[in-house]
Amino acid sequence: MAKESPYGIDKRLIFRETFSSEAEVRRNGGTPVGVTFDKGVAVFSGAAGTYVSYTIPVSGIFSICNQFRIQHIQRHGCSQKPSTG
Repeated sequence: MAKESPYGIDKRLIFRETFSSEAEVRRNGGTPVGVTFDKGVAVFSGAAGTYVSYTIPVSGIFSICNQFRIQHIQRHGCSQKPSTG
């Protein structure tokens, strides 16, 4: 799977996060809590208290658009039984 470019195409973009490393997230003003980084990918465990928070000082009117790409979901201790219905 190709990695997304860390550079945005839209020149009007004022904030972009690629979650490539903890240092990059912190440099971008983020505070990761319970998040690990593995080979340029942020791993959110799904447990309560796993997040990244940001304080972004802006003034004026802005639109906020979020785009998330889930590359892999790994579940531990779960089993699925085929339905017999």
